[in-house]
Order: sequence, then C-alpha cells, then structure tokens
Amino acid sequence: MEEVKKRFNGAVSCHQGNNFDPHLLNRLTVVNSTSLRQDKIACIIASYNYGRYLIEAIESVLRQTILPNEILITDDCSDDETQEIAEFYMANHPDLISYNRNSENMGVVDHFNKAISLVSSEYIFFLGADNRILSNYIEETSKILDSNKNIAIAYTDYAFFGARARLKYETLTEDRKGGIVDGTYFQVNFGEYNTKSELLNSLKKSNFIHGSSMFKKKSFAEVGGYLKTDLPEDYNLFLRIIEKGWSAKKAAKTNLEYRQHSIGQANDVLSLQNKMLFYKNSALSAQKKYVKLSKNKSKFENSYLFKVSFFLFRTLSFLRKNSLSPKKIIKKTYSLFSK
Repeated sequence: MEEVKKRFNGAVSCHQGNNFDPHLLNRLTVVNSTSLRQDKIACIIASYNYGRYLIEAIESVLRQTILPNEILITDDCSDDETQEIAEFYMANHPDLISYNRNSENMGVVDHFNKAISLVSSEYIFFLGADNRILSNYIEETSKILDSNKNIAIAYTDYAFFGARARLKYETLTEDRKGGIVDGTYFQVNFGEYNTKSELLNSLKKSNFIHGSSMFKKKSFAEVGGYLKTDLPEDYNLFLRIIEKGWSAKKAAKTNLEYRQHSIGQANDVLSLQNKMLFYKNSALSAQKKYVKLSKNKSKFENSYLFKVSFFLFRTLSFLRKNSLSPKKIIKKTYSLFSK
C-alpha cells in the first residue's frame, strides 16, 4: 500500500475497501442505468393545450447525453391530445416519466408550484411543451450547478424558431443578436457576469434568465417559489433568488430552442408529422400486443390442458342440460366409449 501511495493519488481496493481513504476506495459496478451524481435532476414539461408540440419536447429530453432522474409531464387541464400523448410515453417509460393532470385550470404560478411539489430532485428545470432543448442541455447546465454550491441558477442562450422567429429576432438589440442559422434558427446571446453585484444590476435592467434555466430546489424554497406579481413569473423568481444572495452562471455550450408561434399555426408541419408518427407507433404497439395475445391464445388452445378442460366443460354442460333425460346421457356415454 505504501508503494501505491507513492505513485498514485488514489486507488480502488479489491477487497474490503471504504469511502474515506482515497487509496482504499470501494469498487463500483457501472451499468447504463448507474448514476454517479449525488443531486438528482427533474425535467418538468408543462402543457396547456400544446399537445400538438408535446412529442417534440419529450423527445428532446429523451435524447439527452445525460438523462434526468425524473420527467414530469404536467397538464393544466388541457382539452386537446396532451393526456393521450403523455400517458403513451408514461406507459413506455414507467421508471422515468410520470404524468399529472390538474382537474381544473390553475394558471401558471399555482400550476408550476404544484408541479415542483410533485418531484423529489434537487436540480429542476421547466420545459414548455412547445419548446425543445439541445441534446447536451442537461449535461451542461447541471455541470454549472455542480461547480459551485453558491450557484443556484444555470441559464443558457436560446434560438428562436417558428413562423414568427424572424420578426421577434428583429426586435432585439444588436448585442443580443447571435446570427441566423440555415434561415431557420435565430440565435439570441446573453452576457456572462463575474460578480454578484454585476449580475444583479444587469438582471434588474432586463431579464436574461429564461424560464427553462436549471435551478436548485433549495433556492426556490428559500424565496417562497413562484409568486403572482406584475413581472413574468420566471423573471420574478430568479430575481428574488439572486437578491437572496445566490448566484447564476451561464452554460455557454448549449441552447434552448424557443418556439415563436404564428396566429395561423403555419409552423405546424413538423408537429403534424410527429403526431402522425405518434399515432402510427401507437397502432404498431397495439398490433404487436394483439399478435402476442393471438399467439398465446393459439398456443393455449392446442395444449393438453385446454383440451381436457374443454372436454370437461362440454361434458358438464351436457349433463346439466340433460339431467332429466338419463337415456340420452347413457346413449352419449356409450357412443364416446365405443369410439
């Protein structure tokens, strides 16, 4: 052991290790489902009549380089296909996805506070059912929160997309315009701040911490959660967290994709394609279950147990039906044993 300590900063023990001595650490068997992080991550996908976009939002979370520990799809009493889609994904990912449906429309603040009470993770972020995230979003934002215990919020840049993306982009100041990608994505960039005072002063002037930023549940609880004020609910929340003494830092290597809707929903082509694919997959899933049941039914009907059971059933039915006709019973019995 002394020789190991001279040559290495740490080592794994082959037998009877512990979690205290860096040269006698316990071994850990790692599989795909193994999580090495202490703080769990929850993604809350909030929907109110955004079922037509929900598939895109869910799929963007399922394609993450680091999956969250829990995904809550929370539905503020939608009257579209939100519930059907949510329950389909929950059935296919029962250990990862859960679904909440409010019995009545609660509004953003009460809905979001309730949703947070339904998850157990320390790191949380909301994703609007009409938006999407890049595949490294959770990895990069959680890395920021891991880096410093005083950092409560990890925010990112975002890119407008959709029918009104260009119009929205043109209203921005030049310092926030990050360029146009493929004529489809309109990049919006935000600043990075070295001190808390600089961060707070800039945030008081204008919001740059969007509603899908990842935050620590502890900081959320300290300021009393979302409140109903004249400010946007996410801006008000994050401003109060910074004023409380927490810090925020930008995750510069990832992006939120922020949909800009048109009144006529001219940007629904992809949503329609996804919806058609969803119903196709639902039908295929149902077909597979039917085929499996049919095969099991056929296999059972050809089994010895079924044949004996069916013979006994027919015999009992015949005896019950002809209990007052002993001659018919004798005749039937004779015909069976004479074959």
